[in-house]
Amino acid sequence: MRRRLMRRLYDLLRERDDNFYHWMTPMFDIGDLDYDPSLSSFEPEGTA
Repeated sequence: MRRRLMRRLYDLLRERDDNFYHWMTPMFDIGDLDYDPSLSSFEPEGTA
């Protein structure tokens, strides 16, 4: 039940373009993601 409610909240925040959903991915199991929640997109190319 809790996982379904968290996923519902996550989906509602995303639908409303509320970036508050970002804090949810590292803190809660919300299921499958359709984006990379890490900050790797901010890393310069060639670093790893």
